[in-house]
Amino acid sequence: MSTPGAEVGLQAPVIHTYHHICSQLVLATTYKIADLPVRASPGLDKASILPLPRPPKISDSDEQSDEEDSTTQKRSETSSDCSLLLSTIHDKKAMVVRREDGFEKRWLFRCGRCKGVLGYELDKSQIVAAESSAIASSSVKHVFLLPGALVGSSDLLEKVFTEQEVSLS
Repeated sequence: MSTPGAEVGLQAPVIHTYHHICSQLVLATTYKIADLPVRASPGLDKASILPLPRPPKISDSDEQSDEEDSTTQKRSETSSDCSLLLSTIHDKKAMVVRREDGFEKRWLFRCGRCKGVLGYELDKSQIVAAESSAIASSSVKHVFLLPGALVGSSDLLEKVFTEQEVSLS
C-alpha cells in the first residue's frame, strides 16, 4: 500500500531543529543555519539571516477578492520553506545599539527558559540596501541569529553523550 504523497510525487521537507545553548528547543526550520546568508559589514556580529515566511492564509469567508486568493495560492505553492521560533520571548521594547555608521534599533528574541539572547529583528527602515537588497525588498520577516547561540539537535545529542562518557570514566 502506497502513501498518498508518493503517488503525486510529493516529498516531505527535511526539518532541522536547533536548541539554545541551555538545551531548550527554540527553532524548527527547513533551512540549515550553516547555509544561511551572514550579515555583512558594517554588521560586525556576523549574524545569520533567517527568513520567517508567513504561513498561507486560510479563510472561510467569501469576502476575499480573487486577486488575494491567487497571490496566497501562488505563495503556498512556490514556497516549501518554513521556520518556526519555539518557546522564545520577543522583547516589546527595542534596544538601541551603537555602530560605526550610526545607531541600530533591535528587538531581541530570547530563550523562554534562560532568557539568553539568541537573535534580533530590525525595523524595515534600518535594513541597509547594500547589506541585502533581497531582504529590504521582501515582505517576509527576517530574524538575525547570533553566532554560537544555537546548537543543532544532532550536535546536542553528541555533546550530551560524550559528557556522559567522560563522567562515567
